[in-house]
Amino acid sequence: MGKLWGVPLKTTTGMEMMFGIFQHFNYFDSEEVIDGSGRIPYKISEAASVGPGMIYKFPQMNSLVNLEQRVFLSAILLGGSLTDYYNVIDRNYNMGSGYSIKNNTILDFGRYGMFALNMHLYQIFTWKGYEHKDLETVNPLYLNAQGDKGNVMLAVVNPIIELNLSSHFKANMEVSYYYRHTHYSYHEDIKYKTFETRLGLIYQF
Repeated sequence: MGKLWGVPLKTTTGMEMMFGIFQHFNYFDSEEVIDGSGRIPYKISEAASVGPGMIYKFPQMNSLVNLEQRVFLSAILLGGSLTDYYNVIDRNYNMGSGYSIKNNTILDFGRYGMFALNMHLYQIFTWKGYEHKDLETVNPLYLNAQGDKGNVMLAVVNPIIELNLSSHFKANMEVSYYYRHTHYSYHEDIKYKTFETRLGLIYQF
């Protein structure tokens, strides 16, 4: 994420706020959940995306050192997503455009640790398909199509917990839940639900 432009907003409650225009680049890539099945839950790219966003920090409350909220709405100018049908040469993805919504909540408990909740929603539309073309007479290297006509939605929910074990060590636990729903104009729709968990140890210099 990069800030293209931003302006701070004054409040009378001690809250720090900033409104801005942000660019985003995100890429989610999953391999086969079951080896040899050929079933890949999700692959989606937000390669070129820009839009408004709001970042605000609440005043300190009791033992809570910092509460920060971030909300972004972006237009995806260029995106890509896994396709379950269109496979030509080494290509297994659709291209398109759409939008994304992101919500990030960060609770910093100071010397105790941190909790964060990230929620992302991506919607990419593939406008131009190949279904009415005679593929036997078209060179696939010059096929004027974005892929399988339709749209894909990917929802991501990602809570993160960090516990401070010492001045240098932190324990980290992270869970990510993914839900993909791809609607195809000329094929059967596909839905996938999957999740992953991560446990780690962080050392800070």
